[in-house]
Amino acid sequence: MARQRVASALADGAMFKPGTVDVQIGSDPADSTLYTVTLSFDARNLGFSGLSGLVPIPPDLIRSSVSVRRGGL
Repeated sequence: MARQRVASALADGAMFKPGTVDVQIGSDPADSTLYTVTLSFDARNLGFSGLSGLVPIPPDLIRSSVSVRRGGL
């Protein structure tokens, strides 16, 4: 479900192209009762490096995770 939602969001042709965002899904290594989805994006694909010194540049790897407890609230 998470992979489908990411693919659907990227299909609109926004800044991020399909295939440029890595989706990792599974149990949290520290707590098996948590289910974690992590999105990673190599920001070097954005082409901002030429603006270095003019504007703040994002880190090379942008990563975000969300965890939910299995089995309910």
